[in-house]
Amino acid sequence: MSLVGDLKNYVRSVLLSRALFDQSGFYRVAPPFSQIKPFYIWLPDAKTGYRQACIKGTLEPPVMSTIAESIDEDTVFWDVGALRGYFSLACAGVVDQVKCFEANGRNAEILRKGIEKNGFENVDVIEGYVGQDVSLDDFAPPDLILMDTEGWEYEILKDSEKTLRSGPTWVMELHEHGEATDAETAPPKEVNPEGVLRIFEEAGYQVSIIEEYGNRSHVLAKNQS
Repeated sequence: MSLVGDLKNYVRSVLLSRALFDQSGFYRVAPPFSQIKPFYIWLPDAKTGYRQACIKGTLEPPVMSTIAESIDEDTVFWDVGALRGYFSLACAGVVDQVKCFEANGRNAEILRKGIEKNGFENVDVIEGYVGQDVSLDDFAPPDLILMDTEGWEYEILKDSEKTLRSGPTWVMELHEHGEATDAETAPPKEVNPEGVLRIFEEAGYQVSIIEEYGNRSHVLAKNQS
């Protein structure tokens, strides 16, 4: 792309950011899905690509589309690896209850501010490493689980037998072989995608691919029993 083209794209992104940015430091987001209501999100220190995707409502469209088609006013939704809360906040205006599981304390703080800004009273934040500090099995099971845990999927599923038996639908980012990438306080683990698929199969789930990109994919797991 030419220098002029790059400059135009930069100016367009700056203008978009300003248009959606309010004086309290939040962005108003309106994802292009009829089921999802506009919401506010706080994005301090976010990387440019992530921030722009969030404020445009275009963060991982196939995932958001799958979620939007799976929720209604009675849904209990869990966001495991919630980060700054894009999917949690998007769903909170539609569903009955949301639980956000987030290991990073800074992200959990940002998420709580987003919940307060939107006035949501149906969202809880559980801070800690799932599978170490907290187990999914400690809570009444949901209807839908989004999991993005940077390679820790197998370790978490091993500790979630009761949740798996209850039969929720899972939307999961599945990593290929390598090392789990989030090791701020947790020891590194070898990623085990075959183990994830085996656990789902043994629990009676059918797994399909939503999208593939690089060494990762988003999958949909639905209980068939």
